[in-house]
Amino acid sequence: MQREEVTVMEEDLRLCTVKAAVDVDRRFCFEVVSPFKCHMLQAESEESYNSWISALQRGIGQALQLSSHENSFTFGNDTPSPLNPPKGPGATTTPGDSNNSSPATTPQASTAHKAQYV
Repeated sequence: MQREEVTVMEEDLRLCTVKAAVDVDRRFCFEVVSPFKCHMLQAESEESYNSWISALQRGIGQALQLSSHENSFTFGNDTPSPLNPPKGPGATTTPGDSNNSSPATTPQASTAHKAQYV
């Protein structure tokens, strides 16, 4: 089975916004806008378009919430957090745990929903 190549458009989603592309000749286009770049993408269908925009907006919102939560911790605080994982015997995290999330991680889009650079 051939593995698809992964493209990282932006390192930090907290700096980005997602919006519908206007005044373009193509259907189902949307933009991921950062302070430095604007990425225009095109989905294959309206359903895929809506799924991408929703997933990206949720991912940005979650990254902002996680960042805000991390900033509320002070140095020396032993409370487990993404920056201070639990320690000691029996302390584990799994890839799906909220304590093991990266701020730049977005929800995984279904393989049925693909978008490409325009």
